[in-house]
Amino acid sequence: MQNVSASEPPLFEPEWERQWLHKAIALWVVLAVAVSVKTIIEPSLHEVYTIFAAASRHWWADAPLYTFYEGMDTYRYTPTFAIALSPLAMLPDRLGGILWNLLSIAVLVWAIRRFVREVLPGDWPPWREGLLLALVVVGSLRGIWSAQSNALVIALALLAAVAIKGRRWWAASFLLAVPVFIKLWPMALVLLLVACWPRQLIGRFSLVAAAGLLVPFFTRPAGVVCRQYTDYYFWLTGPLSQARCGGYRDAITIFEQARLDVGRESYLLVQLATAALVLAWCLWRRRLDSTGRLLVSILSMWAAWQLLFGPGTERLTYGLIAPMSTWALLVSFAEKRLRLLSAAAWLLLSLFSMGAFERAMEPIVPFAPALLPAGVAVFIAWLVLHETAPASVSLPQGPAAAPVPPPHLSRRKAAGRPGSGQTAASRRAE
Repeated sequence: MQNVSASEPPLFEPEWERQWLHKAIALWVVLAVAVSVKTIIEPSLHEVYTIFAAASRHWWADAPLYTFYEGMDTYRYTPTFAIALSPLAMLPDRLGGILWNLLSIAVLVWAIRRFVREVLPGDWPPWREGLLLALVVVGSLRGIWSAQSNALVIALALLAAVAIKGRRWWAASFLLAVPVFIKLWPMALVLLLVACWPRQLIGRFSLVAAAGLLVPFFTRPAGVVCRQYTDYYFWLTGPLSQARCGGYRDAITIFEQARLDVGRESYLLVQLATAALVLAWCLWRRRLDSTGRLLVSILSMWAAWQLLFGPGTERLTYGLIAPMSTWALLVSFAEKRLRLLSAAAWLLLSLFSMGAFERAMEPIVPFAPALLPAGVAVFIAWLVLHETAPASVSLPQGPAAAPVPPPHLSRRKAAGRPGSGQTAASRRAE
């Protein structure tokens, strides 16, 4: 790093850095206002909150959760989640929907900021943090617009990583359990993290999960609760759960576009084999990486596997990988390597999660539906090359993209920020 004399005049004031962050947060505020206006105008248009609220009301009325109600899609989440949404469900759908969207956006922005400051390796001054926040909006837009719970799922996963980095194991267990009670598939992330920290997480997570399973029994008669759990089990294993809608975008989409006939049993073997590879990758990185880098690798590989080989991956689910694909983009351009791969992954994952881009490409590219899951494959290639290449994987102290402030003027995130628990020297040592 180039030494700069203290007598040299500063090229950028610290306020310049903070403005990037302020503008990025303002962009999220604009999104929150736009989603709120849309909810006021039409609370049930292209959104799923009304399904959540109806399920909560059905719970307290002892009505079946997992059945078809006219004019509404099927509820697909746990009884515990329906109970947790009761305060919002008691409100009119417009007001409850607005609060749900604001909660999801606020928690996601807060989680990303905590994750950047306390987990991501390298130097992340305010301007770079703001750029990451702004770019994540693009990849998260479609899911947030439809009031999906995926924004909350990835936010809680990021906060769980923050808790693990700080060795707050009970908090991490709780933060990992909540997404599982929203959507069952985040259990894949739990298994990866438990494999890396078995002594710290197995017992604690099991106790928290058991408590979550027992919550419904404190709200309704035991017979009613058992019936709801039985219906949930049959919904998870029945023919409806195996049905494939036209909006799914995963590895099967690639096989279909390539005219490859992959049977259900064969695809199950592919899922298990790739899951084993992801587990092996995480255990291997555990022996080489610092805690922060290991957590980034685990979250990245989990999100990629979940989207490519997990159950029921829709375009709306791709907000799950937005923070990690944006991190990859910024790191590549700062380090001046693998930029083409990271840019291709970010563009495919961010833009094609919106159906308009896919529809626009279909007349030109016959296999346009496969472009979104192909972006996951490109991201995996970038991650493997980036983490295994002999070059340094730490984010440079001085930004590589213009315009940038000189390194000596950057506000170091590790230089004594409250809650970080690290000095700048210890942060660089990682």
